[in-house]
Amino acid sequence: MTVAGLLATAPFAYRARRVRAMAALISGGWLAMAVGLAIGPAGLKLIERSTVQSTFPLLATGLGWIGLMVGLQLRRDVLHALPQAVKRLFAVDGVVTMVVFGGAALVLLAWWMGSTGAALVTGCLVIVAGSVGWAMETRSLRGDGGPPEERLAATVRASGSLATVLAISIFAVGVVVTLEPYQRGEQSIPAWLIAPALCAVLALFMGVAGRFMLGLAGKRPEHQLAVFLGIVAFVAGIATELDIPALFAAMLTGAVMANLKGVDLRRFERFVLAGEHALAVIFAIVAGVLIDPVIGWAGLGAAGVLVALRLSVKPALMQGTLRPERPKGDEAIKGGLPARSRLYAGSARQNPIATVILISLVLARPTEMSQELLAIVALTGLMCELLTLARRAPVGPRTAAPMSPEPDEEVAS
Repeated sequence: MTVAGLLATAPFAYRARRVRAMAALISGGWLAMAVGLAIGPAGLKLIERSTVQSTFPLLATGLGWIGLMVGLQLRRDVLHALPQAVKRLFAVDGVVTMVVFGGAALVLLAWWMGSTGAALVTGCLVIVAGSVGWAMETRSLRGDGGPPEERLAATVRASGSLATVLAISIFAVGVVVTLEPYQRGEQSIPAWLIAPALCAVLALFMGVAGRFMLGLAGKRPEHQLAVFLGIVAFVAGIATELDIPALFAAMLTGAVMANLKGVDLRRFERFVLAGEHALAVIFAIVAGVLIDPVIGWAGLGAAGVLVALRLSVKPALMQGTLRPERPKGDEAIKGGLPARSRLYAGSARQNPIATVILISLVLARPTEMSQELLAIVALTGLMCELLTLARRAPVGPRTAAPMSPEPDEEVAS
């Protein structure tokens, strides 16, 4: 899997991403997931699920790496500079997703699949977390719309990045609310009360310590790597012992580091992001190995419902939220969004963090229910990707409206 991740960053792999369809399939991790299915228990049986489970400490560190990358984007100055259109789109998507997809998940899991108790609560929140936002890859859908198309692409990426933060937070809630109470002698303390406090203390301590150690590391890459791996491994290990998702604890740590004064994190962020694609390929292969494709008619039906909701709700949500005002001459279009673009329909594609969230759940709780949810979410994402690519006609509002300058490119991407 490590070799596959390194090959994915080779020059020939980047040349393949110049093709629109390949760019979408590679960025979504679908080709790597197919490799995982082929070598896993559902294919050639070269790797067993138990083998992947035995590497949980190493994979937990990888999850912490992803969480830290997300958290480092949460700088106050950058968040404040985001256009109102991005913030509004993020807020509307979060509310609508919780209501629509949360209600659908409750019906599907309770009535159709017979889930009850803690499994029902966790399953509903995990499906909501996987349904928030959309894929941030825009290369495969962008046309020749000029600056308006560029602004819409930046809006899609920025709102998708914010949605990733919300998705990880919802997932953490779904895990914490079903934990057994902490026992202190004969006294029982609810986990939902103490776990967030412990996680906040861990993130604050490691965030401050991380900034201090980065100052000692200076600009030498090997020293930065040692500091980074130490931070990620420590946070992921402690979070796992506390039964808190490593994704969430590392995200909070990254947010603390990003907002402390002192060492310039730009160089460190570039260093961390350099391994992003290789890490994504590795986790996509892990997902393919962990997936049990035999999910029955109930699982297929649940995936079909989620696909239908994404294809109908997400594009309409984006169009409605970014609906332009009635134009008044050429000045109304200047600095605005494109009237019609495939990027509006592209909001139906699933955020890649959904698969990572389900991997985290399966590794922490390797139950039949969690494996089935992983298969449902993966199938939903793949079908939405293929159906979006097959859709040729651009969709979107028929007019354009003024919009604030595009957000910081680093956060938007």
